[in-house]
Amino acid sequence: TGYGWMPTFAHTVRPAGRACTQCHPDDVDSNAARVAETYGFGDPSRGFFLTDDQGREHDLTQARAANGDPIVAFPHVGSGLVPADRVARAMAVRIDTGQERCDGEDDDGDGAIDEDFRLLSDPRHCGACDVACPDPAPICSVRRCLTRAWVSPDGDNIQNDGSRAAPYRTLSHALAAVPGDARRILLLPGVHTLDGPIDVPAQVEIEGAGLTRDDVILDGVLRFADAPGGVGQVGSEIRRLTLRQRVEVTLQSLELFDVVFVAPGGSPAVLLAEDASVGLIQARVEGARSQLVRATGGSVRVLRSRLLDNRAPAALIEQRGGRLVISNSVMQANSGPIADVDDGARLIATLNTIVETAALSLRVGEAAAPAIVVNNIFAFQQGAALDGPADAALFRNNLVWASPPSAQPQGDPVEGDPAFVDRAAGDLHLGPGSAAIDRADPVFGLDTDIDQRPRPQGAASDLGAFER
Repeated sequence: TGYGWMPTFAHTVRPAGRACTQCHPDDVDSNAARVAETYGFGDPSRGFFLTDDQGREHDLTQARAANGDPIVAFPHVGSGLVPADRVARAMAVRIDTGQERCDGEDDDGDGAIDEDFRLLSDPRHCGACDVACPDPAPICSVRRCLTRAWVSPDGDNIQNDGSRAAPYRTLSHALAAVPGDARRILLLPGVHTLDGPIDVPAQVEIEGAGLTRDDVILDGVLRFADAPGGVGQVGSEIRRLTLRQRVEVTLQSLELFDVVFVAPGGSPAVLLAEDASVGLIQARVEGARSQLVRATGGSVRVLRSRLLDNRAPAALIEQRGGRLVISNSVMQANSGPIADVDDGARLIATLNTIVETAALSLRVGEAAAPAIVVNNIFAFQQGAALDGPADAALFRNNLVWASPPSAQPQGDPVEGDPAFVDRAAGDLHLGPGSAAIDRADPVFGLDTDIDQRPRPQGAASDLGAFER
């Protein structure tokens, strides 16, 4: 700020003035006169107000002028900046106010450091203490400051400024118009039709601003490509909307949260190239006639998602190289394999409920890395749960019910009826007496289920996606 006396935390955020002595008393004589001597200004009888050379008074505890504007320069009583030794002396003395400050210290003495501050989302302390996001409308998301714009099918790219009251009309214009390295684009309810494929830069959040993910439909191809540094960078997000066409990801990290896929037949909903990473979290894919994911290298995570009644001509998720993780998810009434991994790819499938698949559920190819398939429920399948070489997977502690046996031998199988509440109606919660209750191997456990209900509720976690 240019103030030689300025403390390391900002005075300007405080709603009311406070004497310097509240935080910086002298060990011997904690009074206003001592503070005035240390800093070189201030009249204790007037509450630390300074009169400048034009006769205006300024509250130095706030560093603001009478009209509320920040003071950018003022004269000290004395000459020049406060000497460094005086600044060091003043700043070295603090008292315990009983309140936690964002300073990397335990100010309130409760054993925790900065516990009252959310560095992930606090625009005053975004990613680190005193890293404030700039106005207007500061946003902090995942330790980064975002600039934002609103888009509506009824908006205007020429006349409007991208605010909620005056949104842009197209996503492509918003991406070009909004400054900053990290951006959030909010799509208002309606159908957003893209003129052609859009290249989306790194660190962009595209979020539906409707009440549900069905209120905002994005019809067009999105390309997330060429992020400097690749997967290690803070990635992009798509949240709370419906996608009608595919997403292509290259050299980026992308998370799709609370998204519905209705991609047309013949094209995968998500295409990944090598060195990309995609997470499908709380997603819903229903009635698709194409693959959900086709990945060449990179990493794919499917968490707390529902894949229902899909009719893809090939495996719903095809992974070649890299890693595929499927956990806490439900797959019901799909026509083909849920996953097909090969060419060095590793599959990890835990705590899933997979029912009524019309074919093989999981395929591990000859050249795939050893898979881990543990704590799942496979029920009422027309094909085997797992297919692959004899040493293709750690296949154990799964409940396989009313389904053909797998060529892959299973260790420690769990036997008995999963006793779903109402399978015909799609309710795959575990009913009373289910053989899956309290049977999960804790080594491959998770803290919550598909509905984020805490695990375990009993002596151990339950098999499958739902915790009873």
